[in-house]
Amino acid sequence: MEQSYKTVSVRMSQELYTALKDLADRDCRSVPSYIRKLLREHIRRLPPEE
Repeated sequence: MEQSYKTVSVRMSQELYTALKDLADRDCRSVPSYIRKLLREHIRRLPPEE
């Protein structure tokens, strides 16, 4: 089964972008790739819904 994707646009301060860019560079990722990684990790850590 082919995965479908949704495009999302997010506005953020230059300060936040710079911090994310630095973290992404340390992880050898682009900023969008790093944001996707953060979101996946966050979702995994959420408690299961009842």
